[in-house]
Amino acid sequence: MWPAMKTLTLKIDNALASAMEHSAKRERRLAVRSESAMLGAMKTVVTNLPSSLQRKAAGSSGEPAAPKDWRRSVGSLTDSVLARAADAEGRRIRRKQTKP
Repeated sequence: MWPAMKTLTLKIDNALASAMEHSAKRERRLAVRSESAMLGAMKTVVTNLPSSLQRKAAGSSGEPAAPKDWRRSVGSLTDSVLARAADAEGRRIRRKQTKP
């Protein structure tokens, strides 16, 4: 091999090795940055979690919501003469059942 060709080959090999080393260092720096960003986000969540839980606990009265009267929603019909008649008949029957 010619001496000039050998020198050129060595320069190319050195440049490639340097570029690969630089790339590996850059990837490690980016990985460390993303890990530190993730840790920072996790720290924020963990720090804010107790206060958000306290707000939720303070907002709830501790009593369960009033049960819904399922009789009012089951079988509800569209507004028509027939539906109003059925509703009136249902109210009449329920009044009879609840009176002693």
